[in-house]
Amino acid sequence: MEIDVEVEVFEYEYLLIIEPKEVKQQIQAFKEQFKSYGFKNAQITPAHITVMYFLRYETYEHAIMKKLKQMAAVTRPFEVQLNGFGNFESTTSTVYINITTADPILNIVERKKREINPLVKGSKEAKPYYDSKPHITVARGLASEQLQQVWPDWRKESFEASFTAHEMVLLKKAPGGTYKERARFPFKGEDPGQFVQMSLFG
Repeated sequence: MEIDVEVEVFEYEYLLIIEPKEVKQQIQAFKEQFKSYGFKNAQITPAHITVMYFLRYETYEHAIMKKLKQMAAVTRPFEVQLNGFGNFESTTSTVYINITTADPILNIVERKKREINPLVKGSKEAKPYYDSKPHITVARGLASEQLQQVWPDWRKESFEASFTAHEMVLLKKAPGGTYKERARFPFKGEDPGQFVQMSLFG
């Protein structure tokens, strides 16, 4: 008798983000403006703040999502303030929107390094990525000369806005696929002690 055994042969890509819902249309307008330059290699993605990125087999997903839910539940909603533009210059450069209130996001990142890293760390070649400079990308994948062409204008561009972060969103992508929403984790500001009690008595 033959027994079918499902074996995992690839890792999924996971991306944990915060969406700038209240200002999404304004940011999208900047992205559309950037398209007018005609830079074919510039990657334009939906507006978001990256919290972390990791590769993991699907069998770890339930435990990871349980931990993310707990971490979000004890996080209070917070205001994110945006002001002006910046860039990362390299062989593939990025133009982004500055976040001037990065501390709440960095606090989440630091907690994730401590609490969730054992669940998401894979091989040495697939270490999880935690964002150390929160930002919202306008366009990435620019050649150095393309950045030099557009930056004199974008550095003078004025933009101030704010929004309230109410949740984190986990996106998932199979090799060769596209990111799809997997789960949302609301920020509730609950007492962390209740999760300790649940682990002790439940």
